Amino acid sequence: MISDISYFEDDDEKLKKIEQDYRKGDLLTGELKKMAIALLQEYVMEFQERRKAVTDEVLNQYMTPRKLEWGGNPNSTASSHNSAKPTEAVRDS
Repeated sequence: MISDISYFEDDDEKLKKIEQDYRKGDLLTGELKKMAIALLQEYVMEFQERRKAVTDEVLNQYMTPRKLEWGGNPNSTASSHNSAKPTEAVRDS
């Protein structure tokens, strides 16, 4: 149950306290389930709101086939000696 809550709860300190309280017996399983249900209901509600915002125009734009253009990774950290072409590397063997 705690693993389920950890998926939806972003606050690590709060999660740690929940786990400690549960292990000590200060937090009962029923209370833990209520917490999980509340977090899940909040997640589902936010998902439903985002889903309502998707219009036919947005959907059509998303589904329209388009050419993908890849210009390489602008943040590449590869050094120049590792940038040999694959055919050049094969010749050495």
